[in-house]
Amino acid sequence: MMFCKEVIFRMKKKITKLVCSLLAAGMVSAGIPNFYSLPTVVHTVQAATSEVNITSSAGSLETAFVEWTPSSTSGVTGYTVSYASNGSSNYNVIDDELIRQYKDGHWRADVVGLAPGNYTLKVEAKGKSVTETVNVTVKAHDRKGFAFSPNSKFKTEAVGAYNNDGTPKSGAQIIYIKSASDIDTVTCDGVTGLSSILQSRNKRSSTPLIVRIIGKIDYSGSQLNGSGYIQIKPSSAYTKSDITIEGIGSDTTINFGFLLRNAGNVEIRNLAIHDFKDDGISLDTDNTDIWIHNNEIFYGIEGSGDKAKGDGSTDVKNDSQYVTISYNHYWDGGKVSLCGMKGESGNNYISYHHNHFDHSDSRHPRIRTMSVHVFNNYYDGNAKYGVGASENSSAFVEGNYFRNCKYPTLQGSVGKDSDGSGGSNTLEDSNPVGAIKWYDNTRIDTIQSADTTSWKLDSNGNTAGNGDACEAASRNQSITYTTEAGATYNNFDQDSYVQSLSIETPDNAKNTVEQYAGRIRNANGKADFADATGFAFTSGDDTAYSINSTLREALYNYCDNTLNAKYIINKIGGAVDDSFVPETSATTEATTTQEESTEATTSHQEESTEATTAAVEGEISIKYNNGYTFTGNGKLTSTISSDSAYYSILGNQIAQGNNYVQISPNKATVVDTDGTNSSSDKRGATTELYLPLGKTYTSGTLTIEGTFTTPTSSNGWTLLQLWGAGLEVASIRTDNNKYKLRLDGDNNTLSDTGATTGTTEATYRFDINLDAKTVKLTVNNNSSKEVTLNRPYIDNIKFITASYNQRNIEVGNVTVTTSNTGAVQGDINADGYVNSVDLHLALSYLTGGYSLTNEQISRGDFNGDGKLTLVDAYKLKTSIA
Repeated sequence: MMFCKEVIFRMKKKITKLVCSLLAAGMVSAGIPNFYSLPTVVHTVQAATSEVNITSSAGSLETAFVEWTPSSTSGVTGYTVSYASNGSSNYNVIDDELIRQYKDGHWRADVVGLAPGNYTLKVEAKGKSVTETVNVTVKAHDRKGFAFSPNSKFKTEAVGAYNNDGTPKSGAQIIYIKSASDIDTVTCDGVTGLSSILQSRNKRSSTPLIVRIIGKIDYSGSQLNGSGYIQIKPSSAYTKSDITIEGIGSDTTINFGFLLRNAGNVEIRNLAIHDFKDDGISLDTDNTDIWIHNNEIFYGIEGSGDKAKGDGSTDVKNDSQYVTISYNHYWDGGKVSLCGMKGESGNNYISYHHNHFDHSDSRHPRIRTMSVHVFNNYYDGNAKYGVGASENSSAFVEGNYFRNCKYPTLQGSVGKDSDGSGGSNTLEDSNPVGAIKWYDNTRIDTIQSADTTSWKLDSNGNTAGNGDACEAASRNQSITYTTEAGATYNNFDQDSYVQSLSIETPDNAKNTVEQYAGRIRNANGKADFADATGFAFTSGDDTAYSINSTLREALYNYCDNTLNAKYIINKIGGAVDDSFVPETSATTEATTTQEESTEATTSHQEESTEATTAAVEGEISIKYNNGYTFTGNGKLTSTISSDSAYYSILGNQIAQGNNYVQISPNKATVVDTDGTNSSSDKRGATTELYLPLGKTYTSGTLTIEGTFTTPTSSNGWTLLQLWGAGLEVASIRTDNNKYKLRLDGDNNTLSDTGATTGTTEATYRFDINLDAKTVKLTVNNNSSKEVTLNRPYIDNIKFITASYNQRNIEVGNVTVTTSNTGAVQGDINADGYVNSVDLHLALSYLTGGYSLTNEQISRGDFNGDGKLTLVDAYKLKTSIA
C-alpha cells in the first residue's frame, strides 16, 4: 500500500535560496520564457565506472534528470540519487520512487521541485561505494496568463502545490502513482484511493498535495466517476485546494481524464492523456486559479458524430475563471477546447498561450460569454477553424502563428461563419455573436482555396463589421468595434496585467512552441512520443479531419508498451534485481516455439475443465463454461480475468462499501444501495457486473440468453451491454417503459422489442450472426427487427445498475451458444484459444522475427484491412486477460 509523504524543503544556505528566487522573479516579471537546453554531460567527481556509467543528463523546467547504463551490477544492491546546488556540499536524497530501470537495462532518475539555478546530481551505487556526478542547469516555467493575475481570487499566490520558484510549498504532502493498482490503494491521512484522497482535500485545504504519476497507467476502476474521470470536487465554489498533479519524466501516459468542480489553485502538468471517456481535462463548474500546462492530449474514446475523435480535449465551463492553458500539445483532436457555456455570470478571464494545436480541427478555443486572451500559440494544419467567438464573448488574439489553418478566427453569424442567409453554420448557438480583436499574428496559407482567401479582417471603428476579426493598430489600443450581428468588443485587454505582459513575435512563438510544448523532452532532447514511434504528420493531413490511422496505430504502439524496450519501465525504485536480464529487442520476448504453444494450450484446456459449480462461502469466483452458472453463497471477487466474472463500481466514492455483487444459486444480484443521491449530486454510483466470454468471437453465429429482474424503470437506463475489443457493440435500453435494442452507443439507433419493463423476471436472447453482421434482440418473446451490427466482435457481457437511483439487477444464469463457421479472431496458431501465444506470434511477425501465412495473418486481422498491424496487435491484447 502506498502512503503519502510530508516534506518541508529548507535551503541549507540562505544566499543560495535568495539568488534562485531573484533569478526566478526576474524571469517571471520579464514575461520571457527562459527554457532549458540539453547541456553536455560533465563528470565532476571521478571517471565513468562500470557500476554507474552516466550516459545523459539535463536540466529542464524546474526539474532535472540523469540516466546511466551500468555494464556490471556485481555487488551493487541499489542506487541512490541526490542533488546539491553548485558549490554546496549539502546533498538532498531524492525519493526512491523517482528512480527506475527500463527493460533495455538503462536507469533514470528525475529530480523534481527545483528552483532555477545550477545543480550537481550524484548517482551512488550502494554496496560498492561508487559515485558519479554531473552538472545541470535548471530553468523556470513560464508563469503567465490570467491564472497569475493579481486580480484573481488568490492573487499572486503560486498555483498548485509548488511555490513560484518551483519548490514544493511548505508542508506539502506527496503521493506516488506507479501502477493502476496504486490508484485504488494509495493512502494519505487515513484515506485510501486517489479520487477519495483528492475529495478529502475539502477538509484539509491548508495542506498542499502533490500527486506524482510515473510510467504508463491504464486504469478503469472504481476511483473513476461514471464519466471516466478522476475528480477534484470540493463542496463549495472556488475552494482553495493547492493541488498539483504531474507526470514524472518524459513518458508518463494515462487513459483517463480529470474533472475539476469548485476547485481553486490547481495545476495539472506533464501528462500524456489518451483514450479518455469524456473530456481529457474538464474544468466543469466554479473553478478559479487553474493552470493546465505542458501536457499532450491525444484521441479520446471513439464516439459517433462529432465525437469520432472523442469529446473535448480541455474544456472550461460554467463560471470557471482565471485559468491559464499553456504549453500543451494537442495531437489531431476534433474539439480542442470549449470555453464557456451560456449562463456564465461574468467575463471570467481565460488565457491560452504557447500551445501547439497540431492538426487539431476546431475549438482553439470555441468561446461563449468569456473574455479570452489567445497569444503566442502555433496553429499547425487545422482543417476547420482556429478561434471562434459567440454568445457575446470577446477574444484578444495576438502574436500567434497560423499555418494552413482554414479560418484563423470566426465571429458568430458574420464573415466566414455566416452561411449567407443570416444564419450560422459553424458557431451554432442561441445567441451566436462574438467579437475578436486581432493584432500581430502571422498567417501562412499554402492551400489558397476560395474559402481560405475570402477570410478577412475588419478595421477599427467599424460598427457593422462583417469580417472575421477586427485588426488593431497596436496591442494596447482600445478599439471601437461592433459586428453587424450585434456583438461588441469589450476591451478587457485594457487590464493593466494584460498590458504588462511581454509577448513574443509570431515567428519566435512558433519556435518556442515547437521546442517546449508538451511533456518535457527525453534524453535525446526530443518529444518522447514522436521519438519512440517516429510519427510525423504529412502535408495531406492539413485539410483532413477524420481520424489519422497512422497516428492511431502509433498511439497504440506507444501506450501498449510492447515493441521498444527502451521506453518500457521494468521496475520503479533504486533496488537492483540480479535476476533481471535486459531486453535487447522485442523479438526476444515475442519469439515462441511449438513447445510453448503446446504447453499454453494444455494449460488452457485444463483450466476449462475446472468445476464451475462448487459451492463456497465468502469471496467467490465464477468461471465461464459456455456461459455462466451461479452457484455458491457469497460476494463475487472483483479480480479481473478473461474467463471469470468480476465487477467494478463507478461514480460516487462514498458508496463504495454499499455496492457489490452477491452470488446465490442460479442468481447474481448486482447490488446498488447508494443512498447519497440528492438534487445537488445527481450522479451516484453504479455497479457493473462483467461476464467475459473467454475469447473474442468474430465469426459464426452467437446466441446469448438468460434472465434478469429489475425494478420498474423510466427512460434512459442501459442495463445490459455486449462488448467487443473494449467498445460497446449492442445493448438493452429502457425507453418509454419499453425494452429496446441499441447499437454502438448511438441513442438514435433503437429497435423496439415491444416488451414492457416491470418488476417481474424478463427473459432475453441476442441472436447474432457475425458473418452477416446482424443482431436481433428478443425480450419476453417479443422481438426487435434484425439490424446491421457495425462492430462484428463480441467478448464480454456487462450488466449495469442505474446511476441516478437505487436499482438492483437480479441476473439469472447465462447461456452462450456458438456455431463457429470460421476461426476465432485472434487465434493465430489455430489451437482454439486466443492467448499470449498468439500475441507473441503477432509481435514477432511485426518485428521481423517470424513469418506468418496469409491464413494466420487473416486470423490476426481484427479491423479487416487485409494486414496484421499494430492496431490489430493492440486489439488482440485487449481480448486477453
